[in-house]
Amino acid sequence: MFVFQQGVNSQCFDYSHFISIPLAIDPGLVDKLVNFQDRILGTLGKNTVSGIEESIFINPKTFHLTVLMLKLWNEERVKAAEEVLKNVSSKVIAALENRPVMIRLKGLDCMKGSFVKARVLYAPVEEITGEGRLLRACQVITDAFIEAGLVMEKDAQHKLKLHATLMNVRFRKRKNKTGDQLDSFDARGIFDQYGSEEWGEYRVCEAHLSQMHAFDENGYYHCCASIPFPDHMRKVERRPQSGCVKVTFAWAIDKNHGCSSVGFIARDHKGSCIAWSSRRFEYVMAQEHVEAMGAKLALEMAVKAGWENVIVEGEFRNLESVLELPRLANTALPFDMLGLK
Repeated sequence: MFVFQQGVNSQCFDYSHFISIPLAIDPGLVDKLVNFQDRILGTLGKNTVSGIEESIFINPKTFHLTVLMLKLWNEERVKAAEEVLKNVSSKVIAALENRPVMIRLKGLDCMKGSFVKARVLYAPVEEITGEGRLLRACQVITDAFIEAGLVMEKDAQHKLKLHATLMNVRFRKRKNKTGDQLDSFDARGIFDQYGSEEWGEYRVCEAHLSQMHAFDENGYYHCCASIPFPDHMRKVERRPQSGCVKVTFAWAIDKNHGCSSVGFIARDHKGSCIAWSSRRFEYVMAQEHVEAMGAKLALEMAVKAGWENVIVEGEFRNLESVLELPRLANTALPFDMLGLK
């Protein structure tokens, strides 16, 4: 068993499965990849010296993000991996805060080497909200597989960098005249054309336990198991169905700059923030009048939004606290979304 384990950990035993996040489920993105491949092969692919050929492009129908590579050398380990993925589903949902995740694919970069001698060309991945929820969810999955003893030591120490591979020399089928497989390609021309390419924004829908070199009818890697990601937005109540809206205002005087600052946070009957604002006024009133001004402003804003039974409460804060109102709010909605100006 010890010898067999050594073989599994060695490079002689290739990866058999991996945790993937499918992106090819979006037909529009698949079409973009097909067009990308056709344009590059139609121009740069004619130069045999560049090392660019069809085989090093990813199959558009398998476009994905890789979370974790696995070596599952028997059916028992495959079944164990399936169970691990299914059992971690609730923790993944929690890491995602039960909200959908949107990503943006933009530009190009090289994973190994340089654009002159590129080995892997990919589209960088950016989580649109910038909250890092997707990375946290991926780490939850990785930790579960490590705890189950299904991850090789070097892979357990690997720091995940989410990326969408477009070209990889490992896919190459042909060899050069000396019989050696070409280990790089010249990507400078590709970068000139697509270096700032907007590939689009996409919702991440699920995670798969995918089998290498096996494919389902849709052309994507064979799915051994999968878990869904949240597909609905948590509704923000702009106008409560019952109860009242509580508007808490803050005020401050800044004599050095000759102005006063008034701000407020509006919360619904459940205590969830539904709007916030902070405004500055010329210093033309006595300090005791600022409180009344803050209450009046908050009330006018709430009434304009159509809220009823508004309660206004005062909180006396310093100027820094007023300017931090957006950060303090759980959900910061722009005023144009609420009909406020």
